[in-house]
Amino acid sequence: MEPNDSSTRDCSTIYRFQFASIAFLCSVYLPFTFHSNIWSLYTQPFSPVNCSLDRSSFLSGSTANIPTKLTPPLFSKNQNRSECCPCRDFLNGNVNDKRLWLLCQSWIANKHELEERKATIIEEWHLACGEENQRSLLIGSISFLIAEIIGVIIIGILADQYGRKLMLLMCLYIPVIFGSLSAFTTTYSLFLILRWPVGFLNRGLLLLVFVMVIESCEYKHRAQIGCLLLASIPAFGIIIGVTYFFLLDWRHMQLLGSLITTLTLCYPWLIPESRRWYVNSHRISRVNKLLQLCSNKQGPTLSLNNKIGSPAPTTMIYDKPILSPNTLRVQASSTSSLLIDRQLRTITCCLCILWFLASFCYRCVFFPVLVSHPTINYVLMNATEFFSFIIALLVAYKIGRRAPLAVLILISGLSSVSLAIALLGTGHMWLEITLSIVARVCLRTCYCLLILFTTELYPTSVR
Repeated sequence: MEPNDSSTRDCSTIYRFQFASIAFLCSVYLPFTFHSNIWSLYTQPFSPVNCSLDRSSFLSGSTANIPTKLTPPLFSKNQNRSECCPCRDFLNGNVNDKRLWLLCQSWIANKHELEERKATIIEEWHLACGEENQRSLLIGSISFLIAEIIGVIIIGILADQYGRKLMLLMCLYIPVIFGSLSAFTTTYSLFLILRWPVGFLNRGLLLLVFVMVIESCEYKHRAQIGCLLLASIPAFGIIIGVTYFFLLDWRHMQLLGSLITTLTLCYPWLIPESRRWYVNSHRISRVNKLLQLCSNKQGPTLSLNNKIGSPAPTTMIYDKPILSPNTLRVQASSTSSLLIDRQLRTITCCLCILWFLASFCYRCVFFPVLVSHPTINYVLMNATEFFSFIIALLVAYKIGRRAPLAVLILISGLSSVSLAIALLGTGHMWLEITLSIVARVCLRTCYCLLILFTTELYPTSVR
C-alpha cells in the first residue's frame, strides 16, 4: 500500500460511475485475448495431415500437406502442390477401378471447398510439413513475443509519463488497422510483418487496464476486482474458440477479431483517467473536477465506508478541493528507483525470479490434447484457466499473496518435473494429462496472484 493512500482514499472508493468504467475496461480484454492467443489456433490443422510418403499403396505418393481425410493418397510433383493423377486418368476413361472411382469422387467434391476455405495459415501456405516450415512457424511465434516484450516496457514508461488512458486508447485502436490488413495478406512473411506492431501494442492492454482498475478501487476491494478482471481473459478465450469453430476460416476470424474493437469507439468519453495518476502527476485540480462532475448532490459527506456500486456522496457542493496539494506527500519515485532504492530493488529481484519461473514453466507445460479438434481443445483449456483464476480470487481474499505464491510455485515445479519424467516413456496417458492440468492450474493461479501482488507492492509512479 503506497504512502499516500490515506490522503487519496476518497479517490479510490468504487462509486457507481467507477463501477461502470471498470465494466467497460473489462471488455478491452476481448481484443487482447484474441491477438495474444489466436496464433495457437492458426498453426493447428483442423484436419489430420500426413507428411509421410506412402509407397505401398497402388496410389503411391505423398499428401503434401493436404488433410488426409479429404483426399486419397496422391502423386505429388512438388511439396507445395498436389495433383490427383489417377483421378485424371479415371476421368479420361483409362481406369475402371470402382474403389478408385469412390476416392476420386470424394476428392473432386472437396477440392473446390479446400481451395476456397483455408481454416488455418498452415493449410493455406502449406506449413505443416518439413523442418523449414516448422522453423518459419517458430520464427513467427518468437517475433510476436519479442514485440510484446519491447512494447510492454516502452508503453509502461509512456503511460507513466503521458497517462494511462491515452496509451490505452492507442493500444486499443492502432492494432485494428494492422490486424484488419493481415486478413488480406497473400504471403506468410507479410502476415508476420503486420502482426509485429499488433504484438508491440497488444501486451500494453493487459497491464494498462489492470493498473487503471487497481488505481480506481480501494485497497480492500483490489483482490476481488483484480482477480475477476483477469478471469475475463479465459472467459473471452472460450468465446473466441466457439466463434472460430463455426467460422472455419482464419481470414474471416482475423477480420472479425480486429474489427470487434470498433464497438469501443465510445470509450474516450466513457472511461476516466486514473485519479491516482492525476495525484501522482500533481494534477490535483483534475481530481477535484472529476469528483465534482460525478456528483449529483445525493449524499451528505464523502464517507470512507462506501460499498461497491454506491452513488457518489455529494449533496454538498464542492466549494473546497477534495485533495489539497499541501496535504499531499509527493512521491519522488520513478522507474530508476527500482534499482536505486534498496527496498524496491529487493522486491524487484524477487518478483523477477518468480515471474521467470512462472512464465518459463507455463510455456513449457502444454495443455494436453483431450479432443482432436483444436478449437474444442482450446475452449477446454480456457475453461481450466478460468477455474484457476477463481481459485486465485478465493486465495487472495482469504489467505493472502506471499504464502500461496510460494506453495503454488513449489507444486507447479514438482508437477512439471513429474510430467517430464512421465513423458520419457511411461506410457500412462492419464498420468500425463493429470500432471499437465495440475501444473497449468497452479501456474495460472500464480500468474494472477503475481499481477495483483506486483501492482500492490509498487507505488503509482512505477506501477
